[in-house]
Amino acid sequence: MNKTRAFTLIELLVVIAIIAILAAMLFPVYAQAKQAAKNTTSISNLKQIGTALMMYTADNDDRFPNRRYQVAVTTAPGRALYSWKHSTHPYAKSTDIYTDSTNPASKFVDDVSDPYISLADNFVPADPVFRRGYAMNNTFWLSGDWGGNGISVSQVDEPAKVMQITETTSVWVDYGVYIPYCNGSAASATYGHCVDGETWWGPNVPRVWPGAAPNYGGGKWGHKAMVSTFFDGHAQRIDLGRTCAGGANELNNWGYVPSKLPNGYFAAGLEWLDTFCQSYRAAQ
Repeated sequence: MNKTRAFTLIELLVVIAIIAILAAMLFPVYAQAKQAAKNTTSISNLKQIGTALMMYTADNDDRFPNRRYQVAVTTAPGRALYSWKHSTHPYAKSTDIYTDSTNPASKFVDDVSDPYISLADNFVPADPVFRRGYAMNNTFWLSGDWGGNGISVSQVDEPAKVMQITETTSVWVDYGVYIPYCNGSAASATYGHCVDGETWWGPNVPRVWPGAAPNYGGGKWGHKAMVSTFFDGHAQRIDLGRTCAGGANELNNWGYVPSKLPNGYFAAGLEWLDTFCQSYRAAQ
């Protein structure tokens, strides 16, 4: 009568060791694949936002939406502050594309949706509610309007080169290159905005940076790159340092020519627009 041969202890340990080795090899690959899939979310979101922006301009005389605007409401105090997200939402059909779960700030709402900020400024919180993650580049020098509103398609010389929507961990729905790069370094600590730039409303309005991530970017690629939507509607990943690349007489990705800042735009003395580029270089 044949007897079934059992595994010896050594054989079992060998099998377990092989499984452990395979798992150790495969888990990092799986983690990288999972992270790569998450990274594509922001590109997909910003492509959809770019399409929504193009659809908006087609319906509004080739003008892009305002960064923010007031709307009359029936709830006291009778007004709400809305943003470009609300303008493009009817075309995008979803609030989910306006944030990315890999961004450490995505669990917090943006400034026009935040009840503490809205009430402090005598506004009703905007509806629908949007979370942080993406902000509109305030290119006010292109339109000649300090508010950065009413920019038309024709006012952007190289729409495929100039960023319109960028990743951020900031509370603001709009952001600008005049805001320094904050990453907790000694260099960024020299800028007052990096120390107290988002604490005016007290502890109820959380600030993600410095700590989990710098204020620019979405917490990916070692905080050295971000995804942006450009004025022609396309979206791509771009290194933060590259956004400031080029010579003094070249248009950069933020939409300005450095040599024109002293007196080449609608107002003189705009050298402070170069704040991000200078602070980013200093923080490296």
